[in-house]
Amino acid sequence: MTTTDIAREESGGRRLSDLDDAALAEKAKTERAAFDMLYRRYARRVYGYCYSRTGNGQVAEDLTAQTFLRGTGGDRPLPG
Repeated sequence: MTTTDIAREESGGRRLSDLDDAALAEKAKTERAAFDMLYRRYARRVYGYCYSRTGNGQVAEDLTAQTFLRGTGGDRPLPG
């Protein structure tokens, strides 16, 4: 089974790439594949914004991580 097959199965037969951002963000709270796709879609933009505001790469990395964790209920681990 490929990663795409797993993602499709976890999303009730729909491809994760077909989901809008709101639906993908909701699935990312419980599904690792959805979180990974959301991260791939937005990590560079979030990092770029954080870096533009702070001018510090390490701080921008930390803020990017915090953004994704908070956005997906980061108080609990994602399924493996």
